[in-house]
Order: sequence, then structure tokens, then C-alpha cells
Amino acid sequence: MVEFASGSTEYLFNSTLINFFDYRDSDEYISINQEKTNEVKIQKELPNQCKLILMDKSLKEYELSHQYLQESIKNNTIYFDNELISILVIQGNSVIDSSYDDSFLDSFDDYKNTKVIKNLFVSNYPFLSNQSHASFLRKYITYNIEEFFSIFYNERIIINENLLKLDFLKINHLIEHLLFAFKIDGKTCEDILQRLIHEKREKLMIDTPIVLFKLLLSCSSTKLISYFYNFVFDAELEDDRDESFIELVINNLFNTTTLNGPQKHNLKVAMHYVNGPYYLKKALEKLNG
Repeated sequence: MVEFASGSTEYLFNSTLINFFDYRDSDEYISINQEKTNEVKIQKELPNQCKLILMDKSLKEYELSHQYLQESIKNNTIYFDNELISILVIQGNSVIDSSYDDSFLDSFDDYKNTKVIKNLFVSNYPFLSNQSHASFLRKYITYNIEEFFSIFYNERIIINENLLKLDFLKINHLIEHLLFAFKIDGKTCEDILQRLIHEKREKLMIDTPIVLFKLLLSCSSTKLISYFYNFVFDAELEDDRDESFIELVINNLFNTTTLNGPQKHNLKVAMHYVNGPYYLKKALEKLNG
């Protein structure tokens, strides 16, 4: 097990109290009945002008207006003809609540179906609650990793022809977990980074510092390393940290494919809760010689 230096953040390391997957709360307004997924319980009064976007088990998406919902509620429940996979509550262009059939991925295996994966991502599906569910998502990423970056490294996402806000800070830790040990060829890494730069999404890459470093390490582009270094060059430590601690974090960034469970956890804590920009800066300096 990796041992970290003492300091004001020592309690974070090797701690089960740190939850990296701090998703948006679900089931606040609506909740799919897990025993009868064609039934939706209304937990509290739906906001005026909201609408629902639903996906049923035939993989069809459709919308229901607020007026339709009000007319359809019986005993705080809405009954549908078809079993549902997910429901999104939309206010304006924001997803304010969601619910889902949490056993859906137990039997669904079409990892090439981008429409379904987009819907599950936005509905806050608990991919990490089950190893097979996480493996399903990794298969999709492996199948088309450039598409994954194009769709999910974004602040907008299209669901059933609706352009919705995507809160990247609610999924960035999930992405880092999924891509932590991925091996991506250098040319693909360079293409991904160039496209994100062209579309001005560099900040989203900074929000997944481990993934960014992996891409830069793989593509070995001095130009790209220098470009992203400019985003973190003025980062400084917020508290005292000895050199052995800093060196340990940096070395672990260079070897994510070989780290074990506690080491992976500790590196994620360092990059997301201690001072990730500083460690990224130091690692890029080492990478650039």
C-alpha cells in the first residue's frame, strides 16, 4: 500500500469516506417503481412548465408535457403502457431530476448503442454499482473512444432532439475511474486533444487531470504538452508538502496501468482533493524534460 506524507490532508488518504462519484440526487420528484417499471411515483409536485423525457424498453424516446402529466396522475402515480428504462425531468434546458430501471443493464448488452448510453449518462445511471455495468460502459468507450470524448467532454448533450446542459463536474470522476487504466494509442490521443482544443473544451480536460496526462504521455507531442502546461503553470501548493510526497504522486501518474486499488484511490484523492493542478504541472515538467 502507498504511504503518503503527513499533513493537513492526511486523513483523506486510504479513507472510505471519500466518494468520487458524487452524482446529482435522483428520485426527488419522480421515481420508477423497480418492481413495475411502467409505473412512476410522483414524490412531490412537479415544477410548472417542466416536461419529462422517457425511454422505454423498446428504446423509444418521447416527451410528455406538464399539462399531460397533471392530467395523468392518479394517486400520485402515472401509469404507462410500456416498461421504462429512464425518465428525465426537464426544466428549461436543465435536467433537474431523473429515475431509471436500475437492473436494465443486467440484460442489455448493445454497447454500441450511443442513444441508450447518452440517456443513461444523463439519467445518472449507477454504472459503478455493478462490475458488469462498468464493463458495459468500458466496452462502449473501447468501441469508439473518439466518439466518447466528442459527446461527453461537453457542456451540452442532445437527448431526443433537446439540447440539454451537461454538468461535466458530475461525471468527471466517473470518467477518470473508467479510463484510469486504459491504453490509448498515440495517434488517437493526439487526434482527441486536437479536436478538443479546436472546439475550445480544454477546461474539461483539466477537470480530468489523470486522463489528460495519460493522453499527453501517450501522444508525446511537445507542442500539446506545452499548450496544456500553460493552463497550470502558475499552480502552487496550498499547504506544505514534502518532496517525497510530490515525487510519489508524479510517479504514479506515469504508471496508472500498474497501480493497485489503494494506490489508485490515493492518486485520485491527490489529483481531485489536494492540489491536482500543481501535480499535473510538475508531471508535465518531468514529461517535457
